[in-house]
Amino acid sequence: MYDHLVFIQSQLKQRQIEPALQQFYRIELPVGTSHYQFYAYNELLFLTNAAALPPGTLIHSDSRTRRIPLDAQSLEGIEDYSGTISVEFPLPLEVDTTMEFIQIVIK
Repeated sequence: MYDHLVFIQSQLKQRQIEPALQQFYRIELPVGTSHYQFYAYNELLFLTNAAALPPGTLIHSDSRTRRIPLDAQSLEGIEDYSGTISVEFPLPLEVDTTMEFIQIVIK
């Protein structure tokens, strides 16, 4: 089983980042949402449930852009986003959807 926390700790060590806070962060998106924007300044948000998002979802931030593939299970590792984060769904959501992150606040 892939251990998100071990991966995150190794990324922080490589980047020489010392976290001030580490916690879980969730965003609840209602039916009908086609676009959502939020902010993560002075922090990193590691998306932990990419497979819960519809294929074709585009996540764009100041640090990275990712389109969720048809087979989200094939994604290796987890990616972090920071700054202004925009999420664009290929179609409006048909069910309530939760985006789950591990949030690292940077000192």
